[in-house]
Amino acid sequence: METSDEPIPRKLRLAPQESLSAAVIAAFAYGAGSLERERAASIAGEPEPIHQLRVASRRLRAAAEMFSSALHASQMSLLERDLSWVAQIAGKVRECDVIAATIRARAPKLEPRLAAMLPPLYSELEVSRRLALAQLAGALDSRRYSALIARLHKPRIRIATARQPLGPAAGAMLARMTGAMVRAAAKLTGVSDAKTVHRLRVRVKRMRYALEMLAAIGGKRSRKALARLEDLQDLLGVFNDTIVAIGWLIAYASAEGAPTEAVLAAGAMAESLRRRERKLARRCVKAWRKFDRAGIMKDAIAEIRRHGRAIPQAQSRELTSATET
Repeated sequence: METSDEPIPRKLRLAPQESLSAAVIAAFAYGAGSLERERAASIAGEPEPIHQLRVASRRLRAAAEMFSSALHASQMSLLERDLSWVAQIAGKVRECDVIAATIRARAPKLEPRLAAMLPPLYSELEVSRRLALAQLAGALDSRRYSALIARLHKPRIRIATARQPLGPAAGAMLARMTGAMVRAAAKLTGVSDAKTVHRLRVRVKRMRYALEMLAAIGGKRSRKALARLEDLQDLLGVFNDTIVAIGWLIAYASAEGAPTEAVLAAGAMAESLRRRERKLARRCVKAWRKFDRAGIMKDAIAEIRRHGRAIPQAQSRELTSATET
């Protein structure tokens, strides 16, 4: 597959006056280009490109959800399926890296004797990473992946919505996504399981990515919402990584054939991370409630609705002025 040598901007900014059709095409082309830029280095196993490949797939899923009303249902289904597939396969490699980093960062909290027993765990994670990387490389060289890239470059857009300007439609699109985020947060407690935390984290990310794409329509309140979403995403990310690491440690300690000393170290590390998990859980619940009570998303959406409604009016004035002259 050929790719352009032109650099891709770090973040996509959609113009409020462009049509929904143009916005969809721009968002998907940007995402496809981002995937392709990271493809070769991801196959080679480089950690950061693999992370960015996963981020690109998530941004594309956020774009697909935001523009769902403009896309054919069959297109949405295929994109959700295949983008989820890419994210999950890349995630298996990334997860090994994150678990190893989490354990290493927490190792100083263990007794030196137990910390010295951790190397077999790192070796096991490296074996798992190699297997996951082989699966990722195969996926990125597959016809399914090539078909996904081709589909992103030629999205099927509903004719009825294609010519609508992005600005006036932006508020309603964000409101739908905010509703999904709030519903996911309703299940968050101080003893939430990994699925609950992951679900909310995904929703917070999608909300953040959508707001970033619509930054040209927003203003001060939208920028505030973005900053708070990033903070919340980071906190939920650390919480999620901790839960995932604990799950892996428990599975490792329960597996047959693991060295006895390594099992002891895994148990001690899991217990140490459990203490951290409880603290993070309280922080996450507190952070979400503060974010929700402040009405930050409500204010940001109201701002985007207001600015979005002004777009057709401004265009009308420009057209009248041009006609008169």
